Amino acid sequence: MKKFCAIILLVLLASCSSPAAESPTAAPTEVPATETAAPEPTATPKPAPDMGERDTVVNQLFINPSVVFSENQAAMAENEGGQFGYIEGKHYNAEEDVFEFTAGGDGGYFGLNTALSDFGGSFSQGVWMQFQPPASRGEFYINLFNPNDELYINFQDQDRPSFVQFSKAYQDLFKGDLTLQEGKTYNLVFGLSSNAEFIAKIWEQGNLENQANYFVNLDDSGNGDAFKDASFKFNLNIANGNTLKVYQYEILTFDGIQPQE
Repeated sequence: MKKFCAIILLVLLASCSSPAAESPTAAPTEVPATETAAPEPTATPKPAPDMGERDTVVNQLFINPSVVFSENQAAMAENEGGQFGYIEGKHYNAEEDVFEFTAGGDGGYFGLNTALSDFGGSFSQGVWMQFQPPASRGEFYINLFNPNDELYINFQDQDRPSFVQFSKAYQDLFKGDLTLQEGKTYNLVFGLSSNAEFIAKIWEQGNLENQANYFVNLDDSGNGDAFKDASFKFNLNIANGNTLKVYQYEILTFDGIQPQE
């Protein structure tokens, strides 16, 4: 009996003195820091053009004006100026965000392929254009062409705008002190009503005080009938090697010209 008790005691002592099996402790795993990708630089949005000046002037000149066609520099770039006729160079300048027309060796006379009345609206037609003039302003002119007669705005008199009626071969300066300068941006609005009244205003972008204006009733010239209820093509001319930069333009129609003092 004593021997049996001794055996039990030895077993109990052995169980107490044996270290309990320990579960191995896993070494802590280091989770690598998540690298956050640097945000891609976002292009600074270009401010939308301030149309306040344009809206003010258009409504000062025309009764119930509406836009029947327009293109900005991006729209012109989509078809490389396909709305315009041939000129040696026409392309989008992404750095300056402007569409450029460049004349080759014989100069550049080009215009819209579409007559203004074909865009819709009435025979009272107008144009608004925002642009930078070419280096040689003396050979830069804007033309309304009709087989019966033509009207011009040119800058031959020391870069000042003048009105020309082709059939009468005379030149009349705009009122105002504005002169075109290379590198500056200008707005031009002009229109011809169905009853042969012509009106135009040109001003420096952001500076409406620097402007020039013109108004004439072409009935007074003795050839008003050539301009009544007639449609015209809008053309531009620049000298050899010169570049005209255009930001945007609109073809307008209206009910009439606002009364002039």
